[in-house]
Amino acid sequence: MNTNNRRGLHPIRDHHDCRQANDGLIRMMQNPEQITADDKSYIKELREAIDRYLKYCPRNSIQATPSHLIDYLLEYVRPEHSVAGAAEALKMPYLQAIVDGYRGPSDDDKRKLVEFFGVSPDAFDGKRDHEV
Repeated sequence: MNTNNRRGLHPIRDHHDCRQANDGLIRMMQNPEQITADDKSYIKELREAIDRYLKYCPRNSIQATPSHLIDYLLEYVRPEHSVAGAAEALKMPYLQAIVDGYRGPSDDDKRKLVEFFGVSPDAFDGKRDHEV
C-alpha cells in the first residue's frame, strides 16, 4: 500500500469519525501482505486514536454524555484550551458545571460547542451510533 499521499491523523471528533477510522482500519487489514512498515505505524496510530475516543465515549453506552465528550474534545481536539479557557472563549462561565455533570447544555450551548469543536451537529443532542 502506498501511504505517501495519506494525510496525518487528526483527532477523532465524533462517532461518525470513529466509524470512518474503524472502516479504514478494516480495509487496510484486508490485504496484510501489502502492508508496509509505514502502514504498520499508521495502523498503530489509528488504533490508538480509536481507543482514545472510545475511552471517553464508549460504544456500548447509550450515549456519550456531554461531560465525557467535552473532556475528550478538550484533551484531543482543542488541547490548547483548558475548561476555563474554553468557557471564556465560548462565553459559557458555567461550562465546568456541564463538564462535572451538574447541568446539561442548552440548545444554544450545544450550537456553540459544535462550532467550537467542529463536531457534527448531533454530537451533543443525545443521538448515538450504537456500533462503531
